[in-house]
Amino acid sequence: MSGIELAAAVTDFVNAFSPDTKAFANAILQEHKTLQQSTMRLVFELIRAMAGQNYVDDRNERAVEMCKRIISQFDDELYLPLI
Repeated sequence: MSGIELAAAVTDFVNAFSPDTKAFANAILQEHKTLQQSTMRLVFELIRAMAGQNYVDDRNERAVEMCKRIISQFDDELYLPLI
């Protein structure tokens, strides 16, 4: 699966009226520890990308603000090595 295909699958999942995000998070926690770390590397890359977004409107303003706050506080600490 490509990154583009994965992004489409994730956005399809969250596009549901009430996606079960807690079940998703708990399922990730049941995976191998290396896969958990790799998943978080993916999440942090998304946070970095959203923090650098130029076009923001009411639909994503809060998410972008939060990502900018996370990056301003922790950017140099968000490195997670593949072990």
